[in-house]
Amino acid sequence: MYVSVELLGADRRPLRTIRKNEALGYGDYPAQRGIPVSLTNLDAAGLYQVDVGATLVSGGNATLRFRLLQGGT
Repeated sequence: MYVSVELLGADRRPLRTIRKNEALGYGDYPAQRGIPVSLTNLDAAGLYQVDVGATLVSGGNATLRFRLLQGGT
């Protein structure tokens, strides 16, 4: 499994890459179980795009994409 994180601009296009296809390296990923993903270095307030992907045992890939709004302090 891997994770990518990008900070998005007002136009929803990537401004800065935080993580790029970074392997989680947890070992086994049993089906129907949650997988914790630590999202660090989100130090700027704004909208982030997160991609979590996996290479499937049966072949092929699967990716989940979501957006996260990080507030300022």
